[in-house]
Amino acid sequence: DTFTVSGKLLKDATEQTNLGVAFVDLNGNTIGDLTVVSACSGSGCKIKAGDQYTQTVDVQVPNNLNSTYELTIGVWNTVNTVLDPLGCAFTII
Repeated sequence: DTFTVSGKLLKDATEQTNLGVAFVDLNGNTIGDLTVVSACSGSGCKIKAGDQYTQTVDVQVPNNLNSTYELTIGVWNTVNTVLDPLGCAFTII
């Protein structure tokens, strides 16, 4: 399935910025595989804090979703193995 993610990031994106999509049960367990892609493509990363950010990503939706689950989307930089969040959203479906 194709997801379109948009919003405004809290900090500038870098070459180490990733976007992740996860399906989570109400006990906090991930359902299926976490999808992680680079938030920057091409040469250089020109996404500045506060600018509108939009990205389309292909996501493998698990076949075994419960009737109620959480959809979580995050954008983060990885700095020396530490995650630095730039934006996130979630909803319970």
